[in-house]
This record gives sequence, C-alpha cells and structure tokens, in this order.
Amino acid sequence: MKTDGTGLDLGDRSPSDVVRPQASTLLPRIRLSRGVYRRRRSVVALTLITLVSAPWLRQTTDAADAATTAVSVSATPVRAAGALAGPAIVRVNAGTPRTVPSTVEARPSTALELLANSRLTLSESARADLAAGTVDSRIIAVLARILMKHRVEVSTLITGHGRFVRGTTKVSNHVGGRAADIVSVDGQDVSSSSSATRALMDELFSFPESVRPTEIGGPWDLDGSDGVGFTDSGHATHVHLGYDD
Repeated sequence: MKTDGTGLDLGDRSPSDVVRPQASTLLPRIRLSRGVYRRRRSVVALTLITLVSAPWLRQTTDAADAATTAVSVSATPVRAAGALAGPAIVRVNAGTPRTVPSTVEARPSTALELLANSRLTLSESARADLAAGTVDSRIIAVLARILMKHRVEVSTLITGHGRFVRGTTKVSNHVGGRAADIVSVDGQDVSSSSSATRALMDELFSFPESVRPTEIGGPWDLDGSDGVGFTDSGHATHVHLGYDD
C-alpha cells in the first residue's frame, strides 16, 4: 500500500495529487460542531430544569390559587353607619361557617356619625348637644336605627327642655341626655294625621328590647296606659323617645 508518510492511503495517486485540508478550513467545522454541542447541552439542561421544577411550580400555583379562594364571604350588605343589622355569616376555608358580629354590633354609632348623616336634621341646640358628647349612647343608637328607613328632624335633646316633666316633679330624661324629640318624619310634621309618624311609632314598639326606648310618646298611645307609650296634648306634635336610668 502506498501512503504519503502520514498514514493516508494514496491508492494509485502520487503524494502531489492529494489535496490535504488546511487547518483554516477545518476550524469553522470545529466551531460549528462546538456550537451545536453547546446548544444541545443548553436544551438538555433546560429540559432537566423544567422536569425538576415542574412539581414545585404546580404546588406553588395550587397554593396561590388556594390562598385566593380560601375565604368566601356570604353576608348581608354593609349598611349605613349606625344601622343595627343582624350578624353576618363569614365562610372560611372550605365553607366552614363562623358567625361574627355585624359592623354596628361591633362598633356602635357615634355622635360624629350622626352629625354627618344627611338623613338627620338637627336644631342648632340639638347639634351642639351632640357635638359636646353629652348625649346618651342609647339615644344615638336608636336614632341611627331610625335613620335606616326614615329622614327625621330632631328639635330637642338636652338644651331647651325644662328640668321636670311638665306638670310633675319628675326630672326629665332630657336633662341627662337620655331623650330626644322628633318633630318631622319623612318630610311630614308630626301629627295624628301623619302616616309617616304612625309608621315610625309602630316600628319603635317592634325594636328589640335592648334598643327600644322605655318612653315612647306621641300623638297615640300604642300600647295602653300601663306600657312605655303615652300621649297628651304636649306630645301631639312630636315623638318623644326616652330612656330611664
């Protein structure tokens, strides 16, 4: 066998007939082969990373979805400040019910909230009494409940009322900030011909005992002479709400 001294088989050719590839022509092929190798290695590495991390990604996504949907609320709509709503039901974690107090039960209405309530009209003296913080919290609560359904005008809270109940020596609940006089209901002046006044007084007697006034005076005595309701000429033109000590 005839060779060129490097081990290359020349066959019938002479060494001068053989064209040997130059290093410069081999380098691009070598570089190309290395590039392909690097790309293939990157693909393999990316595939391995994806396979390894896929379960973790699924767990993370599931956890995020669970956190988003863990709490669903089924509750009565939030009502106006001071509204005495029933308890709301909050469902937590897969529908487990838990009863929590409503906003009003958790935090009673304040005098400042009444002052800002557009459904309430106050005389100058009544507004000053509320702003001074001397009005009983029960009066604030019952007015807030009334304002859920009605627009009312209050003429007297403390200032401007006599010390004693007219014609008696009994100290009026107005003196202690425990009474309010309403002179208008839903745009109607309080009178025996006012349907809005009658509706309000009927509702007052249906209030829970914890909220219902111990004195409800007006154009009608709706629960008889021995109850909390009363009427006389002095209360024919306003609804009196009061609480005893």
